[in-house]
Amino acid sequence: MYIYGVLKNSNEELTDIHNLFNQIYQDTEKWEPSKHEGNTIYAVVYEKNQAVAAGAIVFQDDDKAQITQVFVQEEKRGQKYGDMALRMLLTHAFQKGINRVNAFPNSKTTGFFVKMGFLKTENGYAIEEKDFIPPCHRK
Repeated sequence: MYIYGVLKNSNEELTDIHNLFNQIYQDTEKWEPSKHEGNTIYAVVYEKNQAVAAGAIVFQDDDKAQITQVFVQEEKRGQKYGDMALRMLLTHAFQKGINRVNAFPNSKTTGFFVKMGFLKTENGYAIEEKDFIPPCHRK
């Protein structure tokens, strides 16, 4: 099975993310690219050239960033695709010099963020670079 991830900025073609979101939420929610044009990076995870998971991070200033979404095809959940998308975003943020990334998960996704190392804060969840375990790369 061929699995890979791609980072995209808001100026790139985002149709695959849009289609994946619509497939998952089936018109119960509307996906729109971030209102923070130029400050948003998207991670897309592909299996056999088919988008199966995606996420987004918004860079709010030189030292703050926020995960705004992570979503995975229902039949692919529990197979680490969401983990991969989130780790791609966090790795990118920490490589850019961000020290802390915030997230405001809903009740259904809180466990996912906690499992990934996010800790409860006053008004959400956050992970600091010192607590992040980057992904391994095998050749």
